[in-house]
Amino acid sequence: MKKFIKNNKGLVIGAIVFLLISLLFPYSGDDWQWALFKLNVNTIIDFYHNVFLNGRYLGNLMAIILCKNFIIRSLIMTLVVSSIAYIIHKETKCPYSLFWLFFMIMNLEILKQSVVWSSGFANYVFSTLLLLLNLLLLRKIYNKNKMNLFWEIFLGAIATISCLVIENMTIFLVLFIIILNIIYYIKNKKINIWLLLISIAYFLGTFIMFSHPVYLKIFENGDGYRQIGNTFSSLLRTTIINCDTIQKYTILGNFYIISSLVLFIYCFYKNNIKKYNQKSQKLINVGFIVEFSYIIYSLLFNFIPEWQDFDIFNKIFKIFNIAYALLYFLVLAGLIIAIFKKSKNYHNMLFVLSIIILLIAPLLIVTPIGPRNFFMIYILEMILLFYIYYESKVYIKFDLNKFAFIITIMLSIFYGVVYGQIYNCSNNRYNYLMEKVNAGEKEILLPKLPYPEYVWNGNYNNEYYGNCYKSIYNIDKSVEFKFLSYDDWKANKK
Repeated sequence: MKKFIKNNKGLVIGAIVFLLISLLFPYSGDDWQWALFKLNVNTIIDFYHNVFLNGRYLGNLMAIILCKNFIIRSLIMTLVVSSIAYIIHKETKCPYSLFWLFFMIMNLEILKQSVVWSSGFANYVFSTLLLLLNLLLLRKIYNKNKMNLFWEIFLGAIATISCLVIENMTIFLVLFIIILNIIYYIKNKKINIWLLLISIAYFLGTFIMFSHPVYLKIFENGDGYRQIGNTFSSLLRTTIINCDTIQKYTILGNFYIISSLVLFIYCFYKNNIKKYNQKSQKLINVGFIVEFSYIIYSLLFNFIPEWQDFDIFNKIFKIFNIAYALLYFLVLAGLIIAIFKKSKNYHNMLFVLSIIILLIAPLLIVTPIGPRNFFMIYILEMILLFYIYYESKVYIKFDLNKFAFIITIMLSIFYGVVYGQIYNCSNNRYNYLMEKVNAGEKEILLPKLPYPEYVWNGNYNNEYYGNCYKSIYNIDKSVEFKFLSYDDWKANKK
């Protein structure tokens, strides 16, 4: 243990900081619903019969666990995020400081819906860890002709339960295992029996998930919340709407990571420019013009609010954003192919790009999708960035590791202050509420949590969430909640 801590100080320090901040995260939104579920076998059986849920059996179970106790929740969150950090560090050789920096500067909408929101964490962050574990396990199986039967059964169990968290990962895993079997057969002219056996586990997991009756209901458009286009016109309309969401939370809204990708690639290229012929240099330079122009465009979009307002009301502008983001992605892939073809991590870069495409594809035809769906994509973009950084770091003239460490400390303090105030308000709200309930009041003024941009649905100000909250704390359903801003509530309280 001492050796592990010594070799992974950045991981341990980051984990402790994340643990302390996560203890300040409030429960919100669906968390109050999940807190009402009991942890037993009957609950899992009820998942199948509850048409308001889905086939995310493991994800739903994790949500219940996280919403029962905030200390257990924070410990699990820290373990999951630290495991993701450790795997990425081992695979890409990136400094932990860079991981924690880019983790903290992710798009705020993604952060609050997937990391801060306990229910979102259960599905979207947990599934990301499972995805990375599955990729590592499949690589191990692919490269081995012989395996212990017990080990294969264990891996099969991991494969099956990994298909029970989020739908697009389940589709990806079953497609990926099919492709992997085909590639192995073409390359080696024989079947990998262990790879074939674990394929059964993925098919089993996929069947368990999509046999839930809600998916038939969704396909028939009988679900009031989730829909899938079942005609050409509805598919086209859904695809266009979803493309706008996809480009916003994978590319346009992720200014820091898309700009860093291009800058690291450019750094490598400028220091190896003599390796490319004149024709290649001209094409590459045109590619960089496209990429840097898009970075400027992303800068305007993310840091000038009026620009985003224009995007909301102008359909032509949305189509332009989709086309421009697609151009950025295609040119980025082209630059990686042209510049890193002889590099150590070239195939890893292409592999990550392929995974991103396969994971996004199912999201084109299902509604609704939101920022939380793209946490996994963001982590994959980080992995791509770190592979490129590994190739480029020798040409970077300043200590990026130290810079990242300093910025991460500053961000940690900032998040600690923000979520500390949110935590304080949440506690004050609960204590005030219970005081008024015990006094027999039927209409109670409550404060909204401050910094709503950092919390997803932090106020139980609709009937459903309000009733869930009342059930948790045995509050009579006749009690009405009225919400004010935190400052107005404090003034009114005086």
